[in-house]
Amino acid sequence: MTTQSTDHPITALSRHLADIVAQSARSVVAVSGRGRLTSSGFVWRSGLVVTASDALERDEEILVLAPEGKRVAATLAGRDPSTDIAVLRVEEAASPWQSPPAAEVRPGELAVVIGRFDGSMAGLAMVASSGGAWRSLRGGHIDRSIRLDRSIDPRLEGGPLVNAEGALIGMAVPGPRRTALAIPAETIDRVTEQSSGARRPHTPRLSRGRAPTRTPRRWTAAFFAGARDRQSGFKRSRQECGNAGRGRRHGLGR
Repeated sequence: MTTQSTDHPITALSRHLADIVAQSARSVVAVSGRGRLTSSGFVWRSGLVVTASDALERDEEILVLAPEGKRVAATLAGRDPSTDIAVLRVEEAASPWQSPPAAEVRPGELAVVIGRFDGSMAGLAMVASSGGAWRSLRGGHIDRSIRLDRSIDPRLEGGPLVNAEGALIGMAVPGPRRTALAIPAETIDRVTEQSSGARRPHTPRLSRGRAPTRTPRRWTAAFFAGARDRQSGFKRSRQECGNAGRGRRHGLGR
């Protein structure tokens, strides 16, 4: 029996995605800012890390696990809860994200979310829908609507989402109804510029104050169980809303 020299297409795809994860993970960090469970983030530019605002339950005593395995202190440069983006200052963050933003995001294409826990980690999903700009329930302007077909591991929250070519789709955050959303690179860039004061100084949305008081997740789910769905206008069952409560707690649900 002869051995074929060409890899099976699925094997080749698997190796290709693993290479993308390994390369991208050089800029991905773990963020400790919500009790025992960490989230993820990535170096947007030298000294600045972006992560999910909702994953930060405190504004102080934030630690970051760098790709080299070193735990370093981080300070909150600013946060915009309406777009679920937080910006951290980390002096040791010297490996900024390199791949360009994805020029096009189409339903049906594969997407990989990359995070860090003890080491690098990843999750595979598919783009379920992609559309134009929209506003979150908190009023934040998000430049593109990108929804995945499944939820993500909580430890991946705030990590980069890339396509099969390694181009950046956006930052992965939990979405409604057991799905995940991507905050696009254009939105991240705008909020990051606001935090550094480089432009849009009149915009008061980015907060450097205390994080808003959080309601326990069970209470949040119960609240949504009695709320009227903003899209379809019908009363949702307690079971359905209990499943969706986590995804909508940050106000990005559509």
